[in-house]
Amino acid sequence: MGIIKSGFVQWRAALAAGGAVLIGFKNTTVAAKLARILSPLDVGGAGDGVADDTAAVAETVGAVDKLRNYKVSSFSNPMGAETPDGVAVHAVTHRVFNPSQHKFMQVFGAETLQHWFGLFARNSNTVASGDGAVKRMVLSGDSVTYGSGNTVGVPANVLDILAGQRGYKNVSVINHGQPGAAAFQWIDMFLQGDLDANPDLLVIGWGDNDFGLGRTAEQLLAVMRTALTRLRAARPPEQMSIILRTPTTMTDPANNRTGWRIEQVIEGYKQLARDFQCAFVDVYSMLQNSHDALGVWMDNSAGGAVHPLDVMQEHICAAVADLALPRHGADWVGNAVYNWSAGTKSRTYAQLPNAYFDGITMVTVAPPGGKNGDPYNGTFYTLKQADSSVLQLNTPLYGATQGYGISARLGFNNAWGPSLGALRDLVPFLVSGWTAAPSALNASFWLSLDGAVNLQGTISAGTLVDGTVLFTLPAGFTPSAACVCIVATSSGFARLAIEPNGSAKIYGAAGVTYIALNSVKFKG
Repeated sequence: MGIIKSGFVQWRAALAAGGAVLIGFKNTTVAAKLARILSPLDVGGAGDGVADDTAAVAETVGAVDKLRNYKVSSFSNPMGAETPDGVAVHAVTHRVFNPSQHKFMQVFGAETLQHWFGLFARNSNTVASGDGAVKRMVLSGDSVTYGSGNTVGVPANVLDILAGQRGYKNVSVINHGQPGAAAFQWIDMFLQGDLDANPDLLVIGWGDNDFGLGRTAEQLLAVMRTALTRLRAARPPEQMSIILRTPTTMTDPANNRTGWRIEQVIEGYKQLARDFQCAFVDVYSMLQNSHDALGVWMDNSAGGAVHPLDVMQEHICAAVADLALPRHGADWVGNAVYNWSAGTKSRTYAQLPNAYFDGITMVTVAPPGGKNGDPYNGTFYTLKQADSSVLQLNTPLYGATQGYGISARLGFNNAWGPSLGALRDLVPFLVSGWTAAPSALNASFWLSLDGAVNLQGTISAGTLVDGTVLFTLPAGFTPSAACVCIVATSSGFARLAIEPNGSAKIYGAAGVTYIALNSVKFKG
């Protein structure tokens, strides 16, 4: 009996020390099973948001624990291992390292693209001279980025089209796709070239080929972490935005490129995006069910479904564009109304069309005599479209030009057409002793909307000999062929002959003291 009692005591002691190891559960032990749902509380964590739980969290990443708040001094989770629902891991700064919503999101991180979006926001401090500067979007990746298998054009072409359609001005999409290359080769051979292209936005799409070249998920994620460390050391978020795209869905078992292998790195890519302030697009999850669509969505270039064909590539590009070129961006890129009255963002009438902002701008033109070459005292309104075509109206609201007709001109890129309706003073062009005469209408000329040249006002006589040149109109205001107009004079009528070079000659005006020009109108 003593032996039995002694054995029982020893057995109880053994159970107390590590009995879970001795008890079986299906094909494992209770100890192994419990380890899979280990809580940081089981290894000394406090979970009160005050104590430093770094070691406890590191030991139990992947455990299931509810409604706890763990503060850590550092957090390393390169594989993106899932943390329990209800567990928040945060830094001293209260940054959450494991936001629960990211587990279910295929796209996140638009807030990290502040540099990129700042280039388009007209009120941003990064914009002071219009939106004429080129914004560079560099695509870095393998054959999927390059566009292998496509007939509609490489992804750069698709994104360039989407940028224009969505109203994003002066976007240059640069394709650095390297067919057949893997992420570990990117670091040594291509990464510096990506930086040398001076991207405002770098879209990274590496990882499709690494499994086929014998790399494991851990190795791929380690390479990506090294690459992003280098990129961020060279260009922090305020200097370059990054979109991190997952590998695409594939069915190529002969080369180890299959869905279940890509599944191993998805959460790791999410963690990379969080750690390096990148936006994230999970194109694998978006398109995973296309893995058997040979010849429809994907080609069969390597013995399995590898490269996206036209429609699938367009979906991939659209997913990137929805982050980088969101449709709602047109509300503040191309359709907003701005009233610049002064400051560095004001535009002048003398500037070329490409100096103006997209959308509608209004500038007040203060008297006297117009401002910066503006035809009238009042306001000019500029409507610029995404293709750089510009319509500009100048309204005479007050001062010497009040009551004049509206001036309009069309422009494109770096050239303006003639101003229609804008009055030009004729006096500087008078010669042979002819001068402006007192009149309710100043001697002036303009192009009307029908393309005709019109003159108005009265001029006082100088030399009256037939064939005397009274004035010469400038280029853009001359007739295509010689024309003769009848003009009223102080004592009847005379003839004014205007040559294709713009010279206006008087005939039959002997003894007059002035002539009126209101009847002069001809086609240019």
